[in-house]
Amino acid sequence: EAAYLPALLCHGGEDRLVPFRHGLSAYKRLSSLGMAVKFRGFRGEGHALSHAMQEEVKAFVSYCLPPRLLGVRSVKDIETLSASDLKDWLQGLGIETGGCKRRSELASL
Repeated sequence: EAAYLPALLCHGGEDRLVPFRHGLSAYKRLSSLGMAVKFRGFRGEGHALSHAMQEEVKAFVSYCLPPRLLGVRSVKDIETLSASDLKDWLQGLGIETGGCKRRSELASL
């Protein structure tokens, strides 16, 4: 069931596209439904996958899933990915990353 799936919400404190309060609201709502959800706010970050967020995602994924299920030999394989490669890799696993924008995509907003 979905309630047993861990979820990570990362949100930039200076996000001008999606207000920070919406990230908090989503976290509170999912928590109230019994989901195992973790929320991490990032002071000074906008609506992009920052290095700090990337590190948080890597730690979360490697904590929740053993390397063999991720298609890698070890957690080190994940830790060496760039933000762009991490997004592509997550999408390849079928993980939704639609809300994550690359810096090049932000220029057109």
